[in-house]
Amino acid sequence: MSIADEAEKLVNGAPIPLTADPLKKLPEFPMKAMPECLAGAAIEVARFDKVPVESPATIALSMLATAIGKSAVIEERDGLDHFPALFFCLIAASGERKSPPFKRLQHPFIRYIEDMQDRYNALLFDAEANNAVVNSRIKRLHKDAEKAEGSLERQDISRQISQLRVELQPLPMHPRRFTSDYTEQVLFKLMEQHGGEYSIQSGEGRPVIDSILGKYSGDGRTGDGTILAGISGDTITRDRVGSAESGGQEHGVILHPCLNVCVMIQPDKYLQAARHPSLRASGALARIFPVWLPSLVGSRMEELDEKGLKRSALTGFNAMVRSLLEVEREEPHRVTLSSEAAEHRRQFHNAIEKMMGSDGDYSDVRDIASKATSQTVKLALILHVAMKPGVLLQDQSELSVDTMKRASALGYYFLEQAVASQRSADEDNALAPARRVLEWMIREREANGKERFAFSDIQQRSPRPRPSAKELTVIMAVLLDHRQIYALETEGKHPDYLLRGDADAK
Repeated sequence: MSIADEAEKLVNGAPIPLTADPLKKLPEFPMKAMPECLAGAAIEVARFDKVPVESPATIALSMLATAIGKSAVIEERDGLDHFPALFFCLIAASGERKSPPFKRLQHPFIRYIEDMQDRYNALLFDAEANNAVVNSRIKRLHKDAEKAEGSLERQDISRQISQLRVELQPLPMHPRRFTSDYTEQVLFKLMEQHGGEYSIQSGEGRPVIDSILGKYSGDGRTGDGTILAGISGDTITRDRVGSAESGGQEHGVILHPCLNVCVMIQPDKYLQAARHPSLRASGALARIFPVWLPSLVGSRMEELDEKGLKRSALTGFNAMVRSLLEVEREEPHRVTLSSEAAEHRRQFHNAIEKMMGSDGDYSDVRDIASKATSQTVKLALILHVAMKPGVLLQDQSELSVDTMKRASALGYYFLEQAVASQRSADEDNALAPARRVLEWMIREREANGKERFAFSDIQQRSPRPRPSAKELTVIMAVLLDHRQIYALETEGKHPDYLLRGDADAK
């Protein structure tokens, strides 16, 4: 059948809609749910850096969660406790100013390191000096044991060695509580050294996602095990062949981990992870809160005599994070839900559970939706402490229904982001580029009256990233199959394409 015959055939059939882009129906960030000190800081950073407020608002939540760490735990239900361990992933293309808001809201952590460095160095020197003396005495006793003639003498030396080992001092924890580049083995050691409490923070998170994808493992396996357990609070163990100094084996265990992650990455890297079947199967993706940041490129105009950064707007946030970093508790502060908050949580859970049914809106993303309630309760703990930071000086407190409602608003926002992200990742790889080209063709018609497009014109002028000839051939085949365009014969290698009058990118 000729191209002309194909075009004639298409006239008699209505266009087949391209599936709507899930990422174009994202909810608005619920700023009213944010505590005043967090909202004020986020709004000011967004204004000054000219970024969407979702960016600093989400970063602020993660920084606060990291600062709380294992100082507080929330009881979702009897027998179900959570530390505020969450994985936030902010997604935006290059040039969208991802790093500036990250650096501003990470500032209290940097300042804490600077202020604590001298004290840490002094404590480290004292501990190392003490341990050097003790180890020297132990070494001499080992030599004496080799020369001992009887078992009684060796037993006496053994008791002396045991007594000396008690005098060994643990090395102080470094004031830095985050890493931006790591291997899974090193992350385990960092968490172990800090009592299971640590964070991954990066304004350029590609290496973090690469590590999760297993790029540096060398054995083809993903590297999400420690992160997955650290966020879910599951026990992490490490048993492996070690160095000669360690006796040939290394053993470690983290019983109650609390790992927070906040990274900013480009869309291609997130979608690479979201399309990885092992990460989906392991539950790692279901525990990520992705946030697709709207683009402000082209509208970030600077006004005459524009005000500089109002640092006072960040004072409350900085002071709160600093005070939380300085909290020292033998047992975590325990937060329980009031009866009204517990009822609101139950209704929130049941509503999501219903939508996970076979005919529900979340039937295709049950792995993500099933984690939403517990993730939301973790958010409630963060909000609770943010509104009452002095509460950590007490042994326990009660979460109000107002705080639970705020958390559920945030939880729903992040759930919808995660659902849209996964659906977008699951979409046919050719469909999204086809939709992007069709939208451009429709805009060209509306703006310039253009209806006929040469293959080369599409390849050179369509939105970036521009497709190769091979990719564009697939894209145009998709649009032909969906009856959005006609193919018109030319003398060249490729046909021209005529946009249908009733073409619809939606």
